[in-house]
Amino acid sequence: MNKQSVNWVAVADEGDLPEGRVKTITAGTKTLCLSHFDGQWAAMDNRCPHQGGPLGEGSIEAGVNGKC
Repeated sequence: MNKQSVNWVAVADEGDLPEGRVKTITAGTKTLCLSHFDGQWAAMDNRCPHQGGPLGEGSIEAGVNGKC
């Protein structure tokens, strides 16, 4: 079995990002969008796949059935 090393990088404290918000963070050399929505946290590529802009400078909008 192939063992892969994982290096965790602290990018924010829990109180840094209010519920329903996003922000741009840097982990090592990678720029990511950190989101806090519906009690869940996520980190994703900061580039919007639709328009190419930075996701961390946008907002979370409810979509179909009120889901993000």
